[in-house]
Amino acid sequence: MFQQPYDLTAPQDISRILSQFGYDLFQAPSSTFAPVTGVPVGPEFILGPNDTMMIYIWGLVENILYLTIDLNGNIFLPKAGILHISGLRFAEAEARIKEHLGKYFKKFDLKMTMKDLHTIQVFVLGQVVKPGGYTISSLSTISNALYVAGGPSKQGTMRNIRLIRNNKTLVTMDLYEFLLKGDKTSDLRLETGDTIFVPPIGPVAAISGSVKRPAIYELRGPTPISQLIDMGAGLVPMSHLRRVQIERVRDYTEKVAIDLDLTALYAGRDPRADIQILDGDFVKVFPIYSSIYELVRLEGAVKYPGDYQFKPSMRLSQLLTPDKLLPQAYLDKIELVRLKSDFTYEVLYFDLRTLLKGDVSQDIELRALDRIVVSTELKLVETVTIAGEIKRPGNYTITRGERLSSLIRRAGGFTADAYPKAAVFTRDTIRLAEKEELDTVLKMQQQMILQESAAYGAAGLSEADAAQLRAAAAQRQQYLTLAAQQVPLGRMAIHLAEPEKMENTPDDIPLMTADSLTIPKRPSSVLVIGSVYNQSAFLHKANQNFQYYLARAGGPTPDADESGIYLLRADGSAETSWLKMKKIEPGDTIVVPMSTAAKYMVVPLTKDIATIIGQFALALGVFIRLFTL
Repeated sequence: MFQQPYDLTAPQDISRILSQFGYDLFQAPSSTFAPVTGVPVGPEFILGPNDTMMIYIWGLVENILYLTIDLNGNIFLPKAGILHISGLRFAEAEARIKEHLGKYFKKFDLKMTMKDLHTIQVFVLGQVVKPGGYTISSLSTISNALYVAGGPSKQGTMRNIRLIRNNKTLVTMDLYEFLLKGDKTSDLRLETGDTIFVPPIGPVAAISGSVKRPAIYELRGPTPISQLIDMGAGLVPMSHLRRVQIERVRDYTEKVAIDLDLTALYAGRDPRADIQILDGDFVKVFPIYSSIYELVRLEGAVKYPGDYQFKPSMRLSQLLTPDKLLPQAYLDKIELVRLKSDFTYEVLYFDLRTLLKGDVSQDIELRALDRIVVSTELKLVETVTIAGEIKRPGNYTITRGERLSSLIRRAGGFTADAYPKAAVFTRDTIRLAEKEELDTVLKMQQQMILQESAAYGAAGLSEADAAQLRAAAAQRQQYLTLAAQQVPLGRMAIHLAEPEKMENTPDDIPLMTADSLTIPKRPSSVLVIGSVYNQSAFLHKANQNFQYYLARAGGPTPDADESGIYLLRADGSAETSWLKMKKIEPGDTIVVPMSTAAKYMVVPLTKDIATIIGQFALALGVFIRLFTL
């Protein structure tokens, strides 16, 4: 397709956009223009020195002679002597040999064929890639010699190539006749001493855009615009005849644009519109506008969705016929999306079921660009995922209302290494709610930081107090950044057991699409994290309470809030009271939070800062811990 804009402020711009037609012909493989040597020569072939012939003789005399023409143009015939045949045509030489042998032999016949052919020397001069003299096969033509010399250069003509023999122009070859029409009548066979001369290129014009072969073409004589379009292989169906433009250099001083309407020319009504193309013209054929406005679109639960031709006074019943509907089409409420005059959309609804029964009030008259959308009665397929220590993990399609115990049973039940107490159950709706809540908290905390910074800035604080406030704000901002990086899992705390034990209990929850259940292997450790000297996982010991594991972690640090220690169970639930009485199980986590109380008393402002930071860290810590389990 034609591309805009073109910057043609310099002559070389056209050659950068388009290529010169025909010159790549001589970049083809070497076999393209190699002369044919493995075929019999014609009767017009001219014999010369070093040609080797085979002469078959039969009758009263039988023989096969291999004869080579010497440098003097002679051959030697046994018993008949020397005979000069160089320069004769093949048919003439065969007749003369028979005539000469007839003086010595009677009642015989002969047939001559060529075995090896001589070479000739020709000159290829002018605007060619590699000018000079060349020794080539005696079967070579003008095109063969041009190929050996690399063909015309970009400054050489393709349409006025001369074959000079004995100082006279024997023929003028137009390569366009061969390239465009396949005509090789002027591609004559060469002889020794011939000169092929390629003059400089003649006038040129370029054509681009919606034509089949855009290129730069050489002109020969008066060239109307229709002939230039024919050189470009003609127009394409997308060509816009009313939008043709010629860029022309006028009087060697300026460029002008000439807009043409070729509709009448191609309709045969006005030949005068076939204006002459001048040297340097750049013809651009623009495409028609590709968008289609006179259509309506059918979408949804139909057999043949897509665009349809819009016709005046077209109604819905003409487009949406019963044979186009799929069995699952929802007929009670069909949508029609329409573009209004103010370029906004409105949605209209109609009842196709009553229309098919004959209610013409539902037979809406359509407009161009209307979209008719037919919904489906089919429900989306709901799937869940079960993984880990289950006998048949994978994705399962569920029915509406199916429960967790049914999924576990369909998956074959737990493996011997399964630890159902630590199962992780996630749900998309919970994840989205957690993400929304986290975003709300982060936004509120960000606003609090800004408000407090503004309030303290107006209080006329000392440099030391201002430094403490900046450090506090930086620490709180660090907490915000850490919290923003967390990805909510959407975990729901569940109590998992064998399917028969779960049935008819509150733990046997109904499944929803995209739910995920992962059953880990049975762990052997208890994790201690938070304000302890050694955050780590410790081997589980039966009948040991949380103080045992706390001691293994080195105990609480001075900034720990020992009254806030809580137990996070493997199933995601948390316990805060009577921890000494709680049984610690494998996979549990003991969390020791940081104290929010100030550890030392200085000025009131310092205490306020410490309290704010502690409370802020605690709030965000709960969120971070919740979303990363």
